[in-house]
Parts: sequence; C-alpha cells; structure tokens
Amino acid sequence: MIIQLVVAAFAIFALSRAFLGFRSGKLSWRMFALWVFVWLSVLTFLLFPDVFAEATRLLGMGRPLDFMIVVGIIGAYYLVFRIYVYLEDIRSDMARVVRELSIEREKKGSGK
Repeated sequence: MIIQLVVAAFAIFALSRAFLGFRSGKLSWRMFALWVFVWLSVLTFLLFPDVFAEATRLLGMGRPLDFMIVVGIIGAYYLVFRIYVYLEDIRSDMARVVRELSIEREKKGSGK
C-alpha cells in the first residue's frame, strides 16, 4: 500500500512537470500528450487494476503487471528510437553548417 501511495504521488508530480513543461514551451503537444497518457495509465493501474486485468486476459498474459511491463519496455524502445532519430538529425544539421561555414571561409580567404 505504501508503494502505491509513493508511485501515485510521483505520477501526480510528473503530470504537473509535464504540464509546466508544455506551458513554458519546452514540451511539444505530442510529447505532452504522450507523458499525460503514460502517467494517467500509471494512476489508472494503481487505482483500478481490474481495468488492466481484462486487457491482460485478452492478450493471454498472466498478471496485469506483466502487461504494464511489456507496454513499458515497448515504450522505452520507442523513445530510444526517437532519440536516435533526433540525434541523427542534429548530426546532419551540424555537418551542413560546418560545410557552409568552411565554404564561406574559403570564399573570403581566396578573395584576398
């Protein structure tokens, strides 16, 4: 019971941080919606575990916690993939900027 209270308090805190991040412009609408979904799912699992018991039964898993762990792992892999794509975009942008700066410096240097 104590762990449920701690996790519920943390989920509420995380929801508030997501809201503040969205309001200040640090989180996009999509990321805000994702985090609200995640933390509301955690709260729903804590308060109404029977909701997940039906989904668990339909998927052939043993316990609702197994369902949450599988969903969490899949979500973690998706976030890692998104971070990888984001980093590749940054790498590509940096290469383009460096290329443009070196061409610009070369033009200025050859004009002397």
